[in-house]
Order: sequence, then C-alpha cells, then structure tokens
Amino acid sequence: MTGRSKSWTCRRQFSGVPCLHVNPATKRNCGLCGRPRPARRRPTHMKALELSYDQYIALNGGEHCGICGEGPVRGRRLDRDHEHKADGRPRGLLCRTCNRKLRRVLTAQWLRDAAAYLERAVA
Repeated sequence: MTGRSKSWTCRRQFSGVPCLHVNPATKRNCGLCGRPRPARRRPTHMKALELSYDQYIALNGGEHCGICGEGPVRGRRLDRDHEHKADGRPRGLLCRTCNRKLRRVLTAQWLRDAAAYLERAVA
C-alpha cells in the first residue's frame, strides 16, 4: 500500500444491514450513522515485530546481518526480518541493503548466502 486512502466506508450494521456511507479520511465518525470508524486490524504477519530488538539479536545469534554478516552502520539498527506469507514467524536481522535485495537477488553468491540464512531460520 502506497499511502492512506482519502476516504473510508462505514461497515457498521443496523438490523443486519451495513451503513456503507463513504466518509472523508479526516472524519473519525460516520457522517450518516455517527458511529466511530472501526480500528484498523494489524496483519497477522506483523506479529513478529512485537519481539524486541534484543530478542531478535538473540534469535539471530548476535547483532549482525543474517546474510552478509555486516553489523549496524552509523548507529542505525538492523532491520527485523519476518515471514510475510504465513504466520509472520521472525527470521532474524538483516542490514538495510540485504533486506532490500531479498526480492531482487543480484548474484549467485548472494543467493547462496540468503538460502543458508533462510535454512538456519527454519531449524
């Protein structure tokens, strides 16, 4: 998702019939029924981010990238990596570069290192 929408649709129900009034994003309450906007649900794959950074360091076996082995650069913490497809299981820490490359593999060696990292996360 690239950003927040400019409107939201009320899904509150009256006698089993949804309101369906379209409201501007800035409104907290529905303009038709007056009920508050429902809270946003956190996707299930995001539950891994509830772990603290220190817990990720322990899971990863230290504060270093799970693929290339680099440590944090200029005081920036490493990215907390987690599975996106299924239950959001935490996998470890990645540097910013490797986290961005995870979808666009650049070299065969990097792919081997990434595969080793993912296999370690399963064990």
